[in-house]
Amino acid sequence: MGGFFLDSIVSSIVKKVRANSRVSTAEGWLIVEGKVSRLGFNRSGSLIVPTFSYSYEVNGETYYGATRCVSIREDLENEARESIEELQVLRVRYDSADPFESRLLNEDNPGLRLKIDHETY
Repeated sequence: MGGFFLDSIVSSIVKKVRANSRVSTAEGWLIVEGKVSRLGFNRSGSLIVPTFSYSYEVNGETYYGATRCVSIREDLENEARESIEELQVLRVRYDSADPFESRLLNEDNPGLRLKIDHETY
């Protein structure tokens, strides 16, 4: 029993370190404007996970990315939907060495009232 608890703690720490590393790496990337292309919600009991795809252009070529947000209560689905649909422009960070690699950061998108989940990728 104690081993399982310790494994859970270590796993949580590793996920948090990886998420922080992803954010730190993306902070050095270039920023371009993008837009939401598809919105969805995955259900998990009484929680939902907002997910959305987005597109952005680099040097005249269109690229696509996807992100998921931290789980929220099911009764907040409409508010989450409005938050994402109201975004006219997303600020997308992309790796100039590999424009297929992109990430959204909350600090770049203050209009997004949901927290991006960087632990899941």
